[in-house]
Amino acid sequence: MEQKEKVLLHCIAFTERGTPPIAVHRDSVCCETVRAVPNREMRCIVELLTDEEKKKKYDVHRILALKLICGQRSPPAPKQNKIIV
Repeated sequence: MEQKEKVLLHCIAFTERGTPPIAVHRDSVCCETVRAVPNREMRCIVELLTDEEKKKKYDVHRILALKLICGQRSPPAPKQNKIIV
């Protein structure tokens, strides 16, 4: 499966035109897929869309936003020190 298809498949809830915007978590499969694209270059993904896909199926602005949304993985939660009495 090509990167375009993977991004569109795993991020469909966010990128599909006409759907209410949802929050995409940095640790989601969507963001993992976006980070697999070199430099998270969503412009390349958009350029691969057909005119039909751009007009009717996908929101180009949301696809481009994935570069920032999926920047880095969330840092692990800090370990909590347990106090033993």
